Amino acid sequence: MILTGGFRVVSVVGLAKNSGKTTTLNCIIGETAFREVSLGLTSTGMDGEAVDSLLRTQKPRIEVGPGVVFTTVSGELTGDVEIGGDVEVIRTTGHTTPLGDVIVARARRPARVVLVGPSNVSGMGRMTAELLEIEGCTLVLVDGSMDRLAAAGPDIADGVVLAAGAVMGPDIETVVEKTAHAVDLLTTGKTDASPPEAAVDDRMIAVGTGGARWETHPGTLVSDLDWALTRLEEGGGRLFTTGAVTDEVLEELIKRELFCELIVPDATRLFISPREKHRWEAGGGRLSVSTPLRLIAVTVNPENPEGRGFDGREFLKTMRERLSGIEVFDVMEQ
Repeated sequence: MILTGGFRVVSVVGLAKNSGKTTTLNCIIGETAFREVSLGLTSTGMDGEAVDSLLRTQKPRIEVGPGVVFTTVSGELTGDVEIGGDVEVIRTTGHTTPLGDVIVARARRPARVVLVGPSNVSGMGRMTAELLEIEGCTLVLVDGSMDRLAAAGPDIADGVVLAAGAVMGPDIETVVEKTAHAVDLLTTGKTDASPPEAAVDDRMIAVGTGGARWETHPGTLVSDLDWALTRLEEGGGRLFTTGAVTDEVLEELIKRELFCELIVPDATRLFISPREKHRWEAGGGRLSVSTPLRLIAVTVNPENPEGRGFDGREFLKTMRERLSGIEVFDVMEQ
């Protein structure tokens, strides 16, 4: 699907630590090895190290073939390769992380590598653009750090793969429902309204007063909710924010029975629970986005390095039944 869907940048995001994100990434890398695809890899943090820095457990390595370009830092973090031997440095990037300065390298032969890249959205957006500028690079895969759904946003990627695993809950039903909620949020539908002209601002809220008219205010719904509530009580029918929407925001709107259309630039700004989302929609409220995300697939990992795993077939079957219309794969069987 990735190779035939016209995607140029795809983010692979885990819904929890050890949910199968790196294994999913390796599966996609392996698929590209037999196609006419020139691959670039980067990360919103660090991935590919042999031992988890927090849990001190073994981790799946990231394995690349000749010609693959990737971002990393100089030194031991480049995995089982040597700069100048297995890998050639193509360029420096100007991006700096706590682990060092990010470089772009190309594998000369099969190698295990560690990916390191910018952790913020703007830096990663520039990083993926730089990788696509490298001659021959046709597809960039972004390794999204643990529970960092921001990596799925349209400022970084034009498609996303979610990785869900047994580590997310004590039983299959719990994990499936958590995944379904994440999918529900990420596939929030597009609004019919044109966003305010100042919508590029990182800290802006606006209330629509009819037609295409917006009254704007610098701030967020977390810090300036009272301003928005007053405008909505005066007759506004739409509420837009460039920032986050949380349970606390919905609770206040519900309490005042201000069931409007609540719009965000994209679904990575939504941080709400299933309970509050249900209450909001049951009252007549609506969630919308200016730019929808493209969910390519969900992968499931029945193994749990922290405890008891699931039966793989049952896990896959239950997830597919719950996520009707979404492609679901068992990453351990690929």
